[in-house]
Amino acid sequence: TVAVGGGALAAWLRKLQLELERKRRRRAAMEAEGLRYADPVHGMVYRLISGVPYAASVSETAVRALQRHFAPRASDVFVCAYPRCGASLMRQIVALLLARDASVPIDLTTEAPWLEAGVTDGSLDMDALNAAARVDERRRVFSTHAPPRLFPAVELDGKVIYVARNVKDACASAFREARANQLHEYDGSWEAFFSLYRLGYAGPGSWFEHVRAWWCAAQTGKKNILWVSYEDLLSRPRDTVGRVAFFLGVDPTEAVLDAVIAKSSFRATKGKDAEADLPFSQAMPWHRWRGTFTAEQSAIFDEALYRCLRGCAGLSFDFGLGQTFVARPD
Repeated sequence: TVAVGGGALAAWLRKLQLELERKRRRRAAMEAEGLRYADPVHGMVYRLISGVPYAASVSETAVRALQRHFAPRASDVFVCAYPRCGASLMRQIVALLLARDASVPIDLTTEAPWLEAGVTDGSLDMDALNAAARVDERRRVFSTHAPPRLFPAVELDGKVIYVARNVKDACASAFREARANQLHEYDGSWEAFFSLYRLGYAGPGSWFEHVRAWWCAAQTGKKNILWVSYEDLLSRPRDTVGRVAFFLGVDPTEAVLDAVIAKSSFRATKGKDAEADLPFSQAMPWHRWRGTFTAEQSAIFDEALYRCLRGCAGLSFDFGLGQTFVARPD
C-alpha cells in the first residue's frame, strides 16, 4: 500500500511540475507579447492599453493607429457596448436594417467587424478604411468595446449606438463566457471572477466607468449617439428596433421590421452559452443573475451603482421582477 501510495504521489508531483513549467513558459511568452494574467492562479489574460485592460486579440498598435489615422465617414455606424451587453445582437439588427432585406445572409465578421481586433489581425486595412466610398457601397458597420476616450477614430464621428445591459446579468454572462472561451485562459470560480469583474479585468475597464463615460458622452448634446437598453430590446423589441431604424435614417416596411425582429438573436454568431441563437420570441428573462449572485454580491453591486453612477440623471436599469435602479442626481 505504501508503494502504491508513493507511486501515486510521485505521479502527482510530476504532473504538477509539468503544469508549473507549462505556465512558466506561457508567462514568458505573454510578457513578450505585452500580455498579463489578471489572476495569477486562475488566469484571465489581458493587455493594458492606456491604463485600460483590453482583450488579448487587440494590440496597442492598432488602437493608436485608429485614433490617429481613421477618419470615419458620416454614414458609418458604430455599435458600442461593454462586453456581454448586447453588441452582437445590435450588430445583427443594424446590418439587417441597412440591408433592407432580412432574407439576405449576414456575416457579422465581415459586415459588422470588431474594429480594433480587425486592424490587429490584418483583416481590416487602414488604407481601405479611409478610402472614399464607392457609389454602390453599403453603409459600413463597426463594433467596438472602447470607452469614449479610446474611441477607435480620430473623432467620435458617424452614428454611434451604445447598448447598455444591467451589470448583474452582464457579469453573470461574462463569467459563463470566460469559462467557455479558451482565449481568456480562465479556469477560476465564480467568486474569483466576481472580484476580477469589479476591478475591470473582464472588459475595457470597469462596467461602471464604461457606462458612466458613455452616458456622459451621450448627454453632451451630440446628436450622433443613441442609447439603447438591452432589456428594452428583450421586452419591447418592435419599439426599440424602430428607434434604431429612425436613428439610422432607415424607414423599413412593417414586413421588413417583422423580419428583422424574427431573424435577430441574442448572439448573431454561434456561441456555447444558453443565450445563443434565441430569437426575441423565445427571450430568456433578464434576471438570470439571481441564480449566480449571492445576496452579499448583489448588495455590493447595488452600492457601486449608486456610488459610481451618481449624477447620471435619467439613467436607469431593469433587473427584472420589478427591481430597477435609477441614478441619483448630484
